[in-house]
Amino acid sequence: MERSFKGNPKKISLTSEASMFHYIEYDPKKREVVKQTLSIHENGKVFWNEYILAPNFGHTLEKHRFKIDEVQAQEIIKDVAKHFETNLEDMACDAGMWEIEILCEEGEVFNYYGMLGDVSLKLVEVSEKVRQLIPGQNIWVFDGNYGK
Repeated sequence: MERSFKGNPKKISLTSEASMFHYIEYDPKKREVVKQTLSIHENGKVFWNEYILAPNFGHTLEKHRFKIDEVQAQEIIKDVAKHFETNLEDMACDAGMWEIEILCEEGEVFNYYGMLGDVSLKLVEVSEKVRQLIPGQNIWVFDGNYGK
C-alpha cells in the first residue's frame, strides 16, 4: 500500500514505460522508445536513459547525462515530493505507466505508481518544468506529452 510522503527529499528516480500493447511489431525504420528512466539529484545532476525497441523484443540503451541548476533541481524534487504528501495516483494495466522513487535525506524511500498521461494538473506542471530545464529531449516524465 502506498503511503503519503514525509521527509526531506534529495533525489527522484522516475521510470516511464509505453503500454505493452503499443510496440508489438518491430520496424527497423522506426526509432521506437519503449521505456525511459530519469533521475534528478539535489546537486543538479540528471541521468536520463532511453530504451529503444530492437529485434525480438530486445532493446538498446541510450544514456544521457546533464547538469542543471541546483536550485531548480531542488525545486522539482520538492514539487514532486509535495504532490505525494496528499495525492496518490490510480493505476491501469493496459496503459503506459510511470513509477517514481523519492529518496529522503534520512534514507527512507517512497515509491509511487501511475498511468502515463492520466495525471493530476500538478504532475503535468512538473513534467513541463522538467522539459524546460532539459530542452531538446523527448522526455515523457509523468504526462507522456514529450512532443509539445
